[in-house]
Amino acid sequence: KGGDIYLDKEILALVEQSNFKKVSDKMVAVIEDSRISQLVEIIQKNHSCSVTINSAQMRDIEHTSHRYNNRKVIELPPPESDKVNNTIFLLELEAEALGLELELLAA
Repeated sequence: KGGDIYLDKEILALVEQSNFKKVSDKMVAVIEDSRISQLVEIIQKNHSCSVTINSAQMRDIEHTSHRYNNRKVIELPPPESDKVNNTIFLLELEAEALGLELELLAA
């Protein structure tokens, strides 16, 4: 189930001995405290996952103003006065959406 994560080369570079081990029905790896923020960023960026921590762990986290943000800017359509360009823009968006839909269907 988690093969994407425990086989990720960026994550393997962070964990000790560059390897996960099977313990019971789980894959486990050890990572230094100083690399946890890098690990969380990779997991969020590459796998769209989040990390859950308990309140005791929250107290251990340093209060920093750094916040990770990977949102993409939304492009506004061109003004209504430019009808030809607006039509082309909408057709390009529709073509891109159809291309993405085909990729999803192929997966």
